[in-house]
Amino acid sequence: KKKKKKWKKSQGHSLLGCPPSTLGHEIECFSPEHLTETPIPHCMGKRRERALESSQLKKSVFLSPMTEADLPQVMVIEQHTFLSAWKEETFREEILPTDGFFAYTAKRHVQGIPGRELLGYIVFWDMMQYVHIANIAVAESYRGRHIGKKLMAISMQYTLNNSRNIILLEVRASNDAAQQFYIDLGFEKAAVKRGYYQKENEDAFVMALRLHSSRRKHQMVERVQSILADTTLVETPLGNTSPGDSQ
Repeated sequence: KKKKKKWKKSQGHSLLGCPPSTLGHEIECFSPEHLTETPIPHCMGKRRERALESSQLKKSVFLSPMTEADLPQVMVIEQHTFLSAWKEETFREEILPTDGFFAYTAKRHVQGIPGRELLGYIVFWDMMQYVHIANIAVAESYRGRHIGKKLMAISMQYTLNNSRNIILLEVRASNDAAQQFYIDLGFEKAAVKRGYYQKENEDAFVMALRLHSSRRKHQMVERVQSILADTTLVETPLGNTSPGDSQ
């Protein structure tokens, strides 16, 4: 019952929204040849890293569960990122101790004190058949510096350790940069939702990361370990398991 309420709230969100099965939008699926399990790339593309992205920044980033104290900074990023931003109350519901609902933040140490600057966040839901990315955003000044990749790795790690075989999300049809970001992580375009973003009457691509084969899962384990190698993970939503336990 709670999930249905949340899904309804998510309709029309800017980058990522509610699960495909809960919407009344027209959906056009791509042909099967577009859904083959292509290898997960070993690099994130050959785009030049920003000069500001230093090893010092990478090592100072840590991931932790979103808390009430994070909400003011979360809302600043949310309102600067999305035309149809989530309300603070929506995030407050997401951080409640509810099974299957997870909200994580990326922060950086400032003068040796962690948690002073929030760089981005992710909200994802375990729908049993799949994991759904409900919201993800990175502060504008930190985009292109692998923060989004680290946040996505949390959901990927959860998917591996809980034997889920697919991650789904929605992205604007006009947002080529976001689509390429997800393609670099191994996602594929699986369907189109006509008029999904209602304010702009814009379509959304449903993008899927499929993990049905052991080879695919092994590639994902290696990818997650690589992404999180220089990141402090304060607490995971994974119990006592680690990425390799899914093999």
